[in-house]
Amino acid sequence: MKSSGKLTCGCNVGYNNEIGDACAGHVGEFIQTPLLRHIRTSFASGYEPFERCTRCLVRRTSEHFITHGIDIHIEPVNFCQLSCLYCTATAEKTTRSQIILPSGIIRKMFTELSTSGVLVNSVIFVGYGEPLLNPELPIMVQFVRSYYPLCDISIDTNANFNPAKAADIANCGASLIKLSIDGVDQVSYGAYRNSGNFEKAINFARALVESCRSSGSITRLLWKYILFNHNDSDEQIRKAMQISSDLGIEISFDVTCTPNYSRRPLSQIRAITGSQVKFTCTLDERIMQQLVPQMISNLDINVKYY
Repeated sequence: MKSSGKLTCGCNVGYNNEIGDACAGHVGEFIQTPLLRHIRTSFASGYEPFERCTRCLVRRTSEHFITHGIDIHIEPVNFCQLSCLYCTATAEKTTRSQIILPSGIIRKMFTELSTSGVLVNSVIFVGYGEPLLNPELPIMVQFVRSYYPLCDISIDTNANFNPAKAADIANCGASLIKLSIDGVDQVSYGAYRNSGNFEKAINFARALVESCRSSGSITRLLWKYILFNHNDSDEQIRKAMQISSDLGIEISFDVTCTPNYSRRPLSQIRAITGSQVKFTCTLDERIMQQLVPQMISNLDINVKYY
């Protein structure tokens, strides 16, 4: 769901293909419409429901599709305080109207899903914007948790916030909070995260660890480190692992295919990190095979696609 409340096919080529409206329609009934049944049945059968699906970067044909229950992406805002390379929010910063999703829409949506008997497996607060810029994000997470106690709820953030912000989300009910910090100092970090401050992100991560610990939160924290050609040296990877250890936070290295992606074979990086560190990918394996085949062998893919 976009920050406008519009329901779309997905977060890549389907982002602008609006097929429903959580503000005006009944979301529980929408899930049961012939259109949505066609989409689920198509994917479950191993083929694409629409031609545009063949061009999507964030789907995989090789994975077993979940047919019982749904996964939902929710975009709390459509803007960001950073200007990261290749990001849609950056490219459209001067032309897009800034929209903040009201928490009332979340309450309406999950009330309708729950009363309609729709099973929700997971909810991811992420999109073409920074979720924590929505001041009602903790309330939204609490709404979801109250309707679906067993739901897997995650938040993605660029972590460029003052430490005081950590207390707002540390114990809001999220299962997982991912902190995207792609570097070990300002030079390696700022090469991609334009306008971002490395020390600010690390201090926020430290404060979040402390807030989770002091509040007794069960939220899992994960440092997501995207591998580029400017932050993938042996020294940088070892330093990132040391910083994560000092912070007391798990780290995962993420593979991408943007023009500045890491050219290093995954086997080389695994030799440095060892078997306990995960490597993840948010893109379709077919795309990765074509663009960065040397990187993707033996990836620990843990992202759900549907």
